[in-house]
Amino acid sequence: MLLDKVIAGALVLLSAYIPTAGAYVAIPLFLFWYLKIYGKHSWTLALSITMLTPIVVFFFFEATLKILLPKGITEPFFFPLYAMFF
Repeated sequence: MLLDKVIAGALVLLSAYIPTAGAYVAIPLFLFWYLKIYGKHSWTLALSITMLTPIVVFFFFEATLKILLPKGITEPFFFPLYAMFF
């Protein structure tokens, strides 16, 4: 029961953090917490998935499907990528 509340709280924090920091920061932070802290997976697995997820999500949603995700304060970092794909 407590475990369900912890996961629900983490998802609420993820939802609150996306508009401010952007999906490409909030989702990897959540994944790292879920894999390393909560799931007790190895550092190698947690860091590799955390680093690869924003790249895969960007190319799938923004470059392929042309669906823009919220970027928050990190949006200026994406301007060079926009020039390449849009």
